[in-house]
Amino acid sequence: MATAPSFAQHYIECDNCEENPAQFVCKTCSGHLCDSCKSEHERRKITRNHDIIHLTSEKGDIMERLYCSKHRNQKLKCYCSPCQTPICTQCMMETHNGHEVENLTIAYNRIKDELQKENNEIETILLPKYEELLAMENEKEAHMSKRTDDVQKQIENHADRLINRLTAIKKKRVQDLRQKEKKALESVANSKTEIESRIKALKEIKTQISNNLGAKPGVIFFKVTNGNRLKKMREYSNPIEYELNDFIPGEIEKTTWDIDFGNTPRFREPLLTMVKNIFKGMRLDQRRN
Repeated sequence: MATAPSFAQHYIECDNCEENPAQFVCKTCSGHLCDSCKSEHERRKITRNHDIIHLTSEKGDIMERLYCSKHRNQKLKCYCSPCQTPICTQCMMETHNGHEVENLTIAYNRIKDELQKENNEIETILLPKYEELLAMENEKEAHMSKRTDDVQKQIENHADRLINRLTAIKKKRVQDLRQKEKKALESVANSKTEIESRIKALKEIKTQISNNLGAKPGVIFFKVTNGNRLKKMREYSNPIEYELNDFIPGEIEKTTWDIDFGNTPRFREPLLTMVKNIFKGMRLDQRRN
C-alpha cells in the first residue's frame, strides 16, 4: 500500500549515517540507529553505556521518542493522512496546516496491520503460487527441451531414410548403366569376333592364291576358285556405332525439397490456455482500474 513506505521512511531512517534503514533506537539520546551505527555507538566511550533497544520492542515507548526529520528537535505528534507522512507540531502549523491528521499510534497500528496482511498474503498465497508457477515453468522447460530433441531425431531419421533412398536410386541407376554397357560390349565383342574370323579367312585365301600363282601350271590350277568365299567377304557393313549420352539430372529446387521433405515443427499454445490467459489479463486490468 502507498501509506506504508512513507511512514516507514521516517520511522526506520538512521539518524547517524542518514543512509541505511534504522533497526534500533537509543533511548538515552533518542537516536535511530542502523546495525552498523549501533555497533559504533556501543564502541564509543561517550555512548557505550547508552540504553539501545530494537525497534520491534516497546512500541509505545518508542512512539514517544520519534523525532521529525525536518525539525530535528520536535517529536512526531500525529500522521498526515493526505500526505501519508508523520509530522510534528511545527509541520502541522506550516506545510500541513488544514490537513486531515490522525493519532500517530493509531496510524502506526493501522499501517502495521496492513503490512501484516500483505506479508501474510505474500507468505500464504502469492509466494507459494509463484513458486508453483516457477516449478511448472521448469517442468515445461525440461519437457520442451526433451520434446525438441525427439522431433530433431525424427527429422534426422527422415533425412537418413531419404539419403538411403537416394543411395539406392544411385546404385540402381549405375547398375542399369553398367548393364547397358555390358550389352553394348557384348555386341562389340561379337562384331570383333566376326571381323577377326573374316581376316583369318582372307589371309587363308590370300595364301592359297599366292601358292597357286607361284606353282607350275597344272590341272589343279584351273579347278581352284575362291569366288564364293570372296563374294561373302565383299558383303560387309560397318560396325554399329555406340554413343553414350550425358546423364540428365532432375531439377532440384529448394522450395520443392522443403515441401517434399516435410513440415517444419513449431510450438503451439493450446487455444484453451490462450483464452484463459486473455481473460486473466482482463481481470487483472479491471482490478488495477
